[in-house]
Amino acid sequence: MNQVYLCIPAKAILFGEYGVLYGGKAVAVTFFDHCFNISLKIKRLEENSSIKIKSDFFSNQNIQFSIHDNNENKSNDPNIFFFSNLIKPWNSYLENCELNIEIQKSFSPSLGFGSSSALIAGISAGLWQLIYQNKEYLNQIEFWNNVKQSIQNIQGGGSGYDVAVQLAAIENDETNKKTKFWIFQNNLNSIIPNIYPYIPKINLNRLGCFISTNIYSNTTKALHKFQNDKEKLLFANSHSKICETFLELKTINDLQLIMKNSLEIACSQKILPLHNKKFNDLISIFNSKQIAYKSMGAGHGDCLWVLLNKYKLKTECQISESDIPFAFETIGTENE
Repeated sequence: MNQVYLCIPAKAILFGEYGVLYGGKAVAVTFFDHCFNISLKIKRLEENSSIKIKSDFFSNQNIQFSIHDNNENKSNDPNIFFFSNLIKPWNSYLENCELNIEIQKSFSPSLGFGSSSALIAGISAGLWQLIYQNKEYLNQIEFWNNVKQSIQNIQGGGSGYDVAVQLAAIENDETNKKTKFWIFQNNLNSIIPNIYPYIPKINLNRLGCFISTNIYSNTTKALHKFQNDKEKLLFANSHSKICETFLELKTINDLQLIMKNSLEIACSQKILPLHNKKFNDLISIFNSKQIAYKSMGAGHGDCLWVLLNKYKLKTECQISESDIPFAFETIGTENE
């Protein structure tokens, strides 16, 4: 095997953000309504090494560098900085190799659905398969060491839940269920995290939609701000408790209540992007109509999770189709 193809789904964390940084659980969903299609091809060279990346995901559609380039050259270009740090844990395997990566399909970072983590997940899984000729990676210590190091190189830390659930989704992509729920928790005794499939007890068709805000949250900055918050442990524990409550919920009324509680915590953390006009316009609409919603992402503005179906969002709230990138009501049609 010298070439692999992977399809990496979008992701969203429903509950447990920030708590997951301190050993708490997170509940996330992965969905192939938006995805990255990535191919990796490796070729042996007599000497030197070359990394070539082709994609219209970037302003410069062709990126090229060597694992031997100095750090100054890599840091001058943000795209080269990202990929060189992603690949760095694998450098010893790429000596005297040409690695070609082509991103054939992608989605915008402004959706808040894990575009960076999709690249980390897809390229890490692809390299593992090329190097070890083995598709299975979720139970491999060396694989997770490299993944965690890539995350550390790129953003300086984080729980890694996003990369983990996207990896779980692509390794377990043998069913017709293109939307899956996951429980993630870092393991105190192993670098291999705990990742389990999960099915909410609430009717999935009543879980509403994700609404686009077109706000890009810088995860590195968001994590840095949180780590310097004097009340970070209090906030983390509060998010973890809400996540545990969600796992046992059976009614939509209870879900509405914990979404409200989650929003109150985000307000206390002062992380809502209230300076953004579109964000403010959206929450004004939902507040005026008493529609339950929850802010999402590291900066809590990447998107909004709203407990209303697509039809009502368009007719009652005048939300355009293009601003509703995902609706849970589509899950019921996946196995038909």
